[in-house]
Amino acid sequence: MLMQVQIVSAETCSLGKDYSRVIINEKGNTMYELQVEGMSCGGCVRGVTRSVQALDAGAKVAVDLDTGKVSIEATVGLDAIVAAISEAGYPVTASSQK
Repeated sequence: MLMQVQIVSAETCSLGKDYSRVIINEKGNTMYELQVEGMSCGGCVRGVTRSVQALDAGAKVAVDLDTGKVSIEATVGLDAIVAAISEAGYPVTASSQK
């Protein structure tokens, strides 16, 4: 079970996009909820997951294909995550909640 100990209202990546729902848990990992375009199948889920886990092998990634929401728990920063997912061919467009 994940215990949330600090909630940061928003974080802005170097691309100038705001992402709400940035949470730092008791392990020091950060959780992000991002809106990602272009995902439609299991291959897309694997592509997004692998792109994040290439940065942080222990990252947890959950993808909701219906909404395009990707929830990530990782030790790496937002800029690196956004860049990796975008480079895999899935544009990160906004936060899933504000």
